Amino acid sequence: MKNHYTLVRNIRKKMRLAEQITPDEIIDYYWSFYRLHETKEIDSRNPVAKERHKKKALYYKDIAEKFEEEAYPGLAKIVSKP
Repeated sequence: MKNHYTLVRNIRKKMRLAEQITPDEIIDYYWSFYRLHETKEIDSRNPVAKERHKKKALYYKDIAEKFEEEAYPGLAKIVSKP
């Protein structure tokens, strides 16, 4: 797993150069933002900031899950089976 900032820099560079971005890179991009805000939520002492990071973490998690479902249809059904 790459460092969050390295991952973001590489994705944005590809966007700027109009290069092909794989679905896995997009998924990693959004999961990285989720983990970043989840960590900030845990570390934050300010209740307002804590709530803001929690909302952002959930937002990025939802986007990442939607991209995973689009890129790999049926994956969630396979994983969730007992």
